[in-house]
Amino acid sequence: MATLPQQNVDADGTRLLSATGFRVGITPPESVYLLGRSIPIELRTLRPDGVAMEQAMELRFLRRYQDARSRWIEEEVSRQSVTTDQQGAFTAQLMAQQGGQHVVIAEGTDRFGNPVSARVEFMVSGNDDSTKLRLLSDVANVSVGGKIPLEVVNRAGSGLALVTFEGGRILDYRLVSLQEGVQALDVDVPDKFFPDLMVTVNLMHENNFHSAERGFGVVRNLVVKMIPRKEVVHPGEVVEVDVEVRNHLGEPVSAELSFAAVDASLFEMFPDLSGNILSEFHGRGKRRNHFTTQASNVFNYVGVTREIAAALLAEDQRLKAEEAWVEGKDRATEKLRRAGEYTGPGDTIPPGTVKLGARSPQSARFAAPAEEMELEELGYAGEDEWNNNVGLGGGAGGRYGGRGGRGGGKGVTPVRTAESVKLSGALLWSAMPWSGKLMKKCWMLSLRIGSRASLPTAKVTPPSPSLHRS
Repeated sequence: MATLPQQNVDADGTRLLSATGFRVGITPPESVYLLGRSIPIELRTLRPDGVAMEQAMELRFLRRYQDARSRWIEEEVSRQSVTTDQQGAFTAQLMAQQGGQHVVIAEGTDRFGNPVSARVEFMVSGNDDSTKLRLLSDVANVSVGGKIPLEVVNRAGSGLALVTFEGGRILDYRLVSLQEGVQALDVDVPDKFFPDLMVTVNLMHENNFHSAERGFGVVRNLVVKMIPRKEVVHPGEVVEVDVEVRNHLGEPVSAELSFAAVDASLFEMFPDLSGNILSEFHGRGKRRNHFTTQASNVFNYVGVTREIAAALLAEDQRLKAEEAWVEGKDRATEKLRRAGEYTGPGDTIPPGTVKLGARSPQSARFAAPAEEMELEELGYAGEDEWNNNVGLGGGAGGRYGGRGGRGGGKGVTPVRTAESVKLSGALLWSAMPWSGKLMKKCWMLSLRIGSRASLPTAKVTPPSPSLHRS
């Protein structure tokens, strides 16, 4: 800070002091490279005041990976000594041996013995890359009317891909058939892509969805040149200037321009602080994309199974078996009710009013003569089944009875015709097991053999019905 009190003038300024004699920068053109391709690395060495300088450096190339304990390990791939030129630049070509994260470190020492270094990281995409779809390009800015050289790296599988061109909205799209591997994709740049563009590739394969995107700056500047016809002019003379206007592709175009003549000494006293007009109009005019892409093929449901106690399963099976038994009983009861033989527990039938040939109106299909009908047609048990389970003559029949069936006692030969039997009136509700299963017919009639001569009309005289469960 300087001060002249007599003239009431003072001035101050700020200066930055550098801790090192130079600084170094590393610039990889891309953040992702393909395995097997050369990786260009640019070095720049500058003095603290920003002037380029020549400097010797050590360049190390490392691969980063995680071990079994999730610790990051840096394994050296190559090392070389390089020297930047008088413009402070050097370009190295590196080659990765494996895919994954890689690091480049530039190290040097300034004239004071202080270490100076810079570090940069990037990805090398190989076959083991977890990202199966990538979009690569070696340019960051393109001009309107030019082409964008794109490469689609597809390891997800062949299929139809949707390519969208976005700039605040969907500007354009196309459908592209992608094959596995690296596929070139050339994109023309029309005027509507200005000032920026986002290219997105979306691919559905089986139940997986893959997406990759990359942004570009789109240039559409006019190149204006002014060529005065005289290098020196005198006060009062007319100044003639030739103006040449071309577009970003170098083609001549027509344009509207404004001219101003200003004394150069004024800029020495009052510098122009307005900045670059192109940056004001184009730099702040970036369009923002607020798009999200979703696909329905990624839906997946995984059922959850849990163990069920054996007792609960057994109880469930018992309830189902009981329900089936009740349904079978109800069906047998309905058959008897429709046949007119039984109207339900507690009901009475007047003596002499029921004949085997007479049925209720809703069962007209049983109206055949009694002597031509068999017990099986009425839903009764057959010979063997009847004798084995209930027996003929009533009482304790069946396999274990004492008065009929296989259990011994007074065996009786069954007769199947209706005219030779008489209803005893005892209804048995039986659930006795037979041949390892529940009985197919749960309702049985206990019949007693009579004489043909004693039943000329086959009348039935039932006593009061009773219900028994065995």
